[in-house]
Amino acid sequence: MSADDSLEASENRRRQLYIDDEDVTVRVLNIAEGDYECVEVNTAWYERSLLEGDIILIALGEEPEAEDIVLIEEDGQTRLGIASAPDYLLTQYGPRMLEPNERIIGVGRALIRRLRRPQ
Repeated sequence: MSADDSLEASENRRRQLYIDDEDVTVRVLNIAEGDYECVEVNTAWYERSLLEGDIILIALGEEPEAEDIVLIEEDGQTRLGIASAPDYLLTQYGPRMLEPNERIIGVGRALIRRLRRPQ
């Protein structure tokens, strides 16, 4: 993990998804109906209990609370990180302020984990 406790989220690991009130995800996980960005975790992040291949549903445009997994945009690239407070990220060295070229564009709302890989 880098100093920012982040995972790069390349474009081929991101997908748009609309979840409506008939979707099992909305009913079981009690998340809001709407558009989500699905980001696949490409490297295990044990400190956050994330495994390679996990999918995080990101609600775009929401404000994070402390300890939320967030999607960060920096110079056209995106990565995952952890919010500490408004405009702060949590790193392995403690909180740090967002850099001028960074912005939080979404907040993790649900995690999907496959129990078995397709064969």
